[in-house]
Amino acid sequence: MKTLVVAQLLFGLATCNAQTDPSESVALLEFGIFKKISSLDDLHDSGTISGRRHAVAKAELVEQTTNIPARVGTSFGFRVKYPRKTPDAIVRCTAKCLHPKLTDPSTGRSSEVEQWDVSSLSGSEEYIGYTLDNPWELVPGEWKIQLWVGPKLMVEKTFILYAPSA
Repeated sequence: MKTLVVAQLLFGLATCNAQTDPSESVALLEFGIFKKISSLDDLHDSGTISGRRHAVAKAELVEQTTNIPARVGTSFGFRVKYPRKTPDAIVRCTAKCLHPKLTDPSTGRSSEVEQWDVSSLSGSEEYIGYTLDNPWELVPGEWKIQLWVGPKLMVEKTFILYAPSA
């Protein structure tokens, strides 16, 4: 009987550990083409080809779609919400954008992945996306934006960039 109780206890603990911690869950709210309403100054970021990134403070959904016209100034991505387990707890997140090979002609740097920190507070909503700032970024094909909480992929959305007709 003692062995059975210990086995049940160990099984119960393993089951609790296997469940996703609610503080690490993420709800996808919307996706598509966004308009940046406000942003902070560009930040230095070695995880990007250009070595900098925008910190978008507020963005508004323009169109829910996964088909994105490859035009300078177009922003696309998704908005998520971090459920509130502990109010204002920090949720450590990383965003990744996987895309066709891009090369910045001013630096010669090439990449197929951009990565940046998007840690936030529980209970908050955040826009996570990519803005086509330069002509050399207008590469049609499959682009994926991912949100990771620690080592766990929480959200992934695939967008298809296409060359718009003139």
